[in-house]
Amino acid sequence: MKTEHIRTYCDEARKIAGREGTAEGLAFLIGEKFSRILHEINKCQNKLKFLYPQKNPFEKVPTSLSEQSLKMSYALTVKSNYGDHLEKLNRLETTRDSFLQEIKKAFELEEIQGYLESHPRLGGKQKFILNEEAELEENLEFSAENLLLEVEDIFLVDSMKKLFGG
Repeated sequence: MKTEHIRTYCDEARKIAGREGTAEGLAFLIGEKFSRILHEINKCQNKLKFLYPQKNPFEKVPTSLSEQSLKMSYALTVKSNYGDHLEKLNRLETTRDSFLQEIKKAFELEEIQGYLESHPRLGGKQKFILNEEAELEENLEFSAENLLLEVEDIFLVDSMKKLFGG
């Protein structure tokens, strides 16, 4: 994503904040737009983490030609099959860093941290409940999938807090 797109999102978030309040502006910018980038980064990292074990099994010098062959085969397989994922992860991390800079320019750090401390729902799922009937209907829609989405939101918000120095 280009910096111009990110700036457009920040401008839109400031407009929303002016009309509906800072929390709504940040819900758009961080809760909808920025959270997508972090979600994609997590997906890529989850795919890649199984490729590289915590301890490198090839740390020792290969003692035979078959060990050398296995090590080379592994490296070529990783490059050919997962090179796209590695490149995508690098692009997403660059986008994340650009997003962080632009969000910090658009909003005060205290506003951002306050929004994140409010335990927001991400991905446009945060809509305020207008009356008790709507709250009752929302409670009836409780499912395992909704629970997992909420847990995922908690982890994403926690990583956002760390990114914004919280």
